[in-house]
Amino acid sequence: MKKLSAIFLAAIMLFFTTIHSFAEVNKEIYLTKRSQVSNDSAAIADRILGGELYVSPTYSFYKPTKKITWKEDPFHSTTWRLYYQSLDTLSFLTNAYEKTNDTKYLLYGLNLIKSFWSVNSNPAKPSDYYTYNAHTIANRTNNLMYFYHYYANSSVATQTNEDYIKNILRLHGSLLNSSKYYDTKTNYGYFQDRALIQFAAYFPEEATSSIWRVNALNRTKAHIKKDFTVDGLHKEHSPQYFDVVMTLIGDINKIANDRDLTNLLLKAQNAFAKLVLSDFSVPRLGDTDFRYLPRPSQYSVLDPEFEYVITKGKSGVQPPLVSNLSNAVAVIRDGWGVNTSSLLFTASNFSTSHKHADDLSFIYSQNGKEIFTDGGKYNYNTSDPYQKYLRTTFAHNVVTIDGKSYPISVSNVGKSKMTNFIDSPESVIITGEHTIYSGVRVYRTIVYLKENKVTLIQDEILSNTSHKTEQIFNIGQGIENSKIDPSTFLLNQSIMFKQHNSSSVKEYFGQKTPIRGFASTVFNSIYPIKQLDFQSSGKNVQYFTSISNNANSVMNFSLNEDSYKIDMSDGTSFNVIKPLGTPYVYNVSDQDKVLKGFTQGGALISVMDGTKLIASGQADLTGNFMISLPLQKAGKKLNIVVTSKNKQYKNSAVTVVLDKTPPSTPTVKTASSKTKIVSGTTEKYISVLAKNGSKTYTTTSDKYGNYQLKILDLKKGFTLSVSAKDSAGNISKAKLVKVN
Repeated sequence: MKKLSAIFLAAIMLFFTTIHSFAEVNKEIYLTKRSQVSNDSAAIADRILGGELYVSPTYSFYKPTKKITWKEDPFHSTTWRLYYQSLDTLSFLTNAYEKTNDTKYLLYGLNLIKSFWSVNSNPAKPSDYYTYNAHTIANRTNNLMYFYHYYANSSVATQTNEDYIKNILRLHGSLLNSSKYYDTKTNYGYFQDRALIQFAAYFPEEATSSIWRVNALNRTKAHIKKDFTVDGLHKEHSPQYFDVVMTLIGDINKIANDRDLTNLLLKAQNAFAKLVLSDFSVPRLGDTDFRYLPRPSQYSVLDPEFEYVITKGKSGVQPPLVSNLSNAVAVIRDGWGVNTSSLLFTASNFSTSHKHADDLSFIYSQNGKEIFTDGGKYNYNTSDPYQKYLRTTFAHNVVTIDGKSYPISVSNVGKSKMTNFIDSPESVIITGEHTIYSGVRVYRTIVYLKENKVTLIQDEILSNTSHKTEQIFNIGQGIENSKIDPSTFLLNQSIMFKQHNSSSVKEYFGQKTPIRGFASTVFNSIYPIKQLDFQSSGKNVQYFTSISNNANSVMNFSLNEDSYKIDMSDGTSFNVIKPLGTPYVYNVSDQDKVLKGFTQGGALISVMDGTKLIASGQADLTGNFMISLPLQKAGKKLNIVVTSKNKQYKNSAVTVVLDKTPPSTPTVKTASSKTKIVSGTTEKYISVLAKNGSKTYTTTSDKYGNYQLKILDLKKGFTLSVSAKDSAGNISKAKLVKVN
């Protein structure tokens, strides 16, 4: 009986021990480890114990020469500062304890926390700008929770120190929950919500945990609806951050297990799958380094197409070869797996987040190699000249105007668009355009012939005035290239790249002044690449370019009215109807009797004043049009509607009639040297300019058109020139008057 009792007692003890252990192990799902345990963990931590600072493999160890103040910035890097203030050093120490069970790493980590908190316990008085940055607060919460988890279950833990760390975590939780610190503009908000819901799940006994959990979930769902298109495309212009945000949402949903959040996540996964290239690589758009695909274990749910790409075709459902995501990004593949090619086109311009000057750019890969490449992320140091360069048009496969890139600014958001996407059994046709350069409209048409694996690019640059244009192509690292003739290059020993319109070409490779021909695939690392720059100039510049992926290459590529003519080296020819883009309309004023513009050759043009047709005509073979137009009032909006010759396509543009009519010559009633007054009448509310020699005096007429100027140095016999200037800048004829 005693023996049975002992066995029963042992079983009960084992049962409760198992439950306790299971609970502790399960709590690890609420932890985010910002660094992972590895064979190097102890060696890294030992150097930290030796007084060195270490925050990331991206940066080397740093040995302070004096006691740390938490203001250190040895690499003059905002990223290093963010990691440092995040207490990422603490994560490496916890890694080492997890690997070795040596408590010296925990004790050092505890002292590190106390050192940091001694100068940063008051959010209003941080040691560094990044100390209470939204991203930093989230990261530091992750690191503190990871450390707490192992410290609290170690042999060196004390209740006093546990309470000390929990109090710090409570403050972090309140900051994460606060709208004052919450970031709705960037992906930092997702980091905050993940850290907040993980805290609430790890410490369910806290009075605020249930409230914080609900807030984190609701904010995440609101954030997703703002940051993703209805098709699930992330709007931050970077597949790398698309992946990061999906991981954050997945982590949140592992705890929340929310139906709405699950559906949003599945939609995002499906969109991500449609971005992945044919060789199962992540395209390097915007701020994207070389990146491995996500792991299936990262998610509790998987979209079937997403599962296919992240398992490299081992399971799931194969996505379509041709994808269009929200009329912002299109991907064309000729298969999945080895010996395949991909072309990605982007007109994505939702915001400035992780955006580069890459509107209408493309990337092209063949058999796992980047043939036409993107510049890459490099780093976030905005004072670094290479970082600046890699965000310009020069580092992307686009058209550049007048030797200048354009700024990544809120004012340019939405000025780029994909206007047509046509996927047929024989071909894919994509058209896009942007108006980011002032006074210039840039059009790009891409035609892909599926059976021949040929890509054709037509670029059109239209403006009222002449501009220098550069059609830029960046060749991938290590891609063999040879010049066959001034307009033809052989790439990767198999791709014929040809310019079919007359232009001069300039080649660059790692030029430092000015910077041209560089790219990056790894953070803080840059390398030289070949860059081809085809140059031309004019008001209407056309480039016709072909990329042939087999021995049967393009010999001729031209446009005849609304049809592209493509002649191949084997004697075959193709005709492809070009979709209509937005018509380009030259400036028209209240003095003009002719409306000029450019569209598809042979297109029919209707000029509408509201619903009334006021003029019509047809473009010539090359697309130019001149239409007789009745004189129009300044400020009137005219809608120019174009219809393709075959009546298949229609597009339109609105132009506003400019004011080019000068005001009437003003009258001058008085010009007295005694009163020093010049007065008269003109149109109401316009500027009046009186010139006396080299001096000009100005005033504004009142609502009746009366004006009065006081000129202190007005003398008898002076001749004044008085004119009127309206809000459009038109200046009247001058009235000459002698001062009496």
